[in-house]
Amino acid sequence: MTYTIPYQASLTAQGNIVVADSTINTTSTSLALIGANSVNFGLYVNQDFVNLLQNFAKNTAPTSPLIGQLWYDTISESLKYYTGSVWQLLTPPFDGAAGTATLSLAGGTDIALTLANNQIIYAVSAVTIPQAGLPDSVLINSTSPPYALASRFPQGLGPGITLATTSGGFQFYGTAKTANALASNMTLSVSGSASGSVSFNGSSGATLPVNLNSVVAAGHYTNVTVGSNGIVIAGGSITSNDVTAALGYTPGVANGPANVLSFGSNIKLDGVIGGSNVFYGNSNIIIHTTFIDNPMPTNGIILLPIGSVIPTGWYIANGQTATIPNGGGSVVTETLSAPAGTNYIQKVY
Repeated sequence: MTYTIPYQASLTAQGNIVVADSTINTTSTSLALIGANSVNFGLYVNQDFVNLLQNFAKNTAPTSPLIGQLWYDTISESLKYYTGSVWQLLTPPFDGAAGTATLSLAGGTDIALTLANNQIIYAVSAVTIPQAGLPDSVLINSTSPPYALASRFPQGLGPGITLATTSGGFQFYGTAKTANALASNMTLSVSGSASGSVSFNGSSGATLPVNLNSVVAAGHYTNVTVGSNGIVIAGGSITSNDVTAALGYTPGVANGPANVLSFGSNIKLDGVIGGSNVFYGNSNIIIHTTFIDNPMPTNGIILLPIGSVIPTGWYIANGQTATIPNGGGSVVTETLSAPAGTNYIQKVY
């Protein structure tokens, strides 16, 4: 006789389970259903008992599950029940407004959600999940309406606990080893030669504006005192004592005679003979002369084709400053305009 077995306690939209005589139905449910007059049915009966005792313990869900069927997931080590469309954790509880629930995301990543007052408060994840990897909304235990998810985690999820973002803001209470922000703003300040302050809570970088403290009135000072930190701490005008101390002697009157010129002057002879020497005013000089037609005089200023080798001690007369070896000072050459293809060169030392 054919067995007709209704789902649940009465007929449903799914219809009845039909088990023909002398057959064993292994496709309508996760168990083997034995028809009348089936041969060697004992193995199937025993296997059904074992499956029921173990709640179909396996790393994959049972095939052809029925509403209310239990399954022990050996991967997550948790007991789940079938709602008719999805497998849900039997524990922890969730009453539709508050509690905890798990959610499987695309790619097989599972996260845990904690809810209160019909909204997600925080999520727990073992891996980083960007916001793009979160669905806009989720159904939890087939409840309605859906719960917003992606919008509550604009930075995505990080490994560990991530608090949801709301206009009122959520926060941890207690002491945490690390945090994205301090519980209250702190003021960072500097004092001493400089001053400034800024409010800081660790949620983002902060720029601390610093101003140097005033020590003298603004103005032009010729005599200043500098502290060890390089900051001017006093200022005044130069006195005659400052000048005497700096020079090592008492200078004469302004525009009076001097013992030495501030820069060397080139005294040159021009005409049939030529020659030059640098005069500083602190000693006599000798000008060595040579006839102008001598191909390379020993002093003076001569015309030389561009590209010619300039002898040692000679410099192009273009107003440049030439240094005399062995501490002999320096000489500013004459500024002369030479004919095309030539340069005037000047004997400096």
